[in-house]
Amino acid sequence: IGYVFGNFLFGFLYGKMHNKDIRTLGSGNVGTTNTVRTMGVLPGVLTLFFDCFKVVLAYFVCGIIFSKTTDLGASYIKLLQAYAAFGAVIGHDFPAVLKFKGGKGIASSLGFLCVVLPETLPGALVCFVLVVWFTRYVSLGSILAAIVIFVESLIFYRYDMFHFEGLFNTEVLLIIIFLVCL
Repeated sequence: IGYVFGNFLFGFLYGKMHNKDIRTLGSGNVGTTNTVRTMGVLPGVLTLFFDCFKVVLAYFVCGIIFSKTTDLGASYIKLLQAYAAFGAVIGHDFPAVLKFKGGKGIASSLGFLCVVLPETLPGALVCFVLVVWFTRYVSLGSILAAIVIFVESLIFYRYDMFHFEGLFNTEVLLIIIFLVCL
C-alpha cells in the first residue's frame, strides 16, 4: 500500500505538467529542494506538502482497510500503518515508475514522523531550521535533524514512550533507524 503511494512524486509530476523534466534540471533530484531551485517557491512548498501527505494518506488508508478485519488487534493494525508509511518513504526514494531513482526522502520521512512518532518533530524541526538558517545548507540541516530523530527515538524507546505494544516498539525503532540511515 505504502510503496504505491510513494511512487507519486509531486515534483516530477508538477514539472511534467509544465513541460519540464526536473530530473534534468538542477541537482536532478525530484524532491522539494530541487523543485524550489528549478521551478520556484510555490511548487517547492506544494512538493513538500504532497510528499508528506502521501505518506500520511498511506498510513490512514492502511488503517481503514485493515480495521475492517475483525480478527486483527488495534495494536497490530497500528504497526501495519507504520509499515505502510515506511513503504511510502521507500516508494518515494526508489520509485519503480522512475527506474528506482526518486527523492532523498526528507519530506516523506517528515510525513512518516507526523503519523508514527510525532513527538520527535519539535526537536528535529528546530535543529533543521536553525542549521539551514545559519548555514544555508538544506542537506546539512536534514542530516543533523535525522541524528536528532535517532537520539530522540532511542530515548523514547528506552523509556517506553512509543505508542506501540511489546515487540512492536522494537520493530518501529528498527524502521526509524533504517529511515535515519537512509
